Amino acid sequence: MTVYPLILHLGRFSLTGYGIMMMLGFLVSGWVYARELARRGLDTAIAWDSVVAAVVGGLVGSKLYFAISVGRLSALFARGGLVWYGGLAGGAAAVLAYIWLKKLPVRTLLDAVSPALVTGYMLGRVGCFSVNDDYGLPSRLPWAVAFPHGAPPTTARNLSEVFHAIIP
Repeated sequence: MTVYPLILHLGRFSLTGYGIMMMLGFLVSGWVYARELARRGLDTAIAWDSVVAAVVGGLVGSKLYFAISVGRLSALFARGGLVWYGGLAGGAAAVLAYIWLKKLPVRTLLDAVSPALVTGYMLGRVGCFSVNDDYGLPSRLPWAVAFPHGAPPTTARNLSEVFHAIIP
């Protein structure tokens, strides 16, 4: 099985499976969070405001982490570099700042957001798989996949991203 990362290319605009899954991850996570807030009798607008904060904080955090890790400020403007750890830190900081500024119940909201975070992580890992990112160790198992832009492209590898999506 071979995986190709590009879904659509129109001029300077490229749409990848990762971009689609990242967008879907934020939207579905927001929906899950809103449902959990509604179940607890809280305002569902909190979920969507949190999603906006998470998107902005996550993008800033991931790019900053990437630029620091490669030691080049110019990496902030690279097409890639959406590093998960930096995105988690930046997104969490932005959402916590939003909760603090609005004087909302921190513990209740953090408890309510947990299912949404797992959902977003799962969808993000499927996106990683779709763009040949974070692949596993070389393997000869029947479900191993060769990524055409992998290192090396002829080596079949374990589906670590899919395993992470199934068992976060």
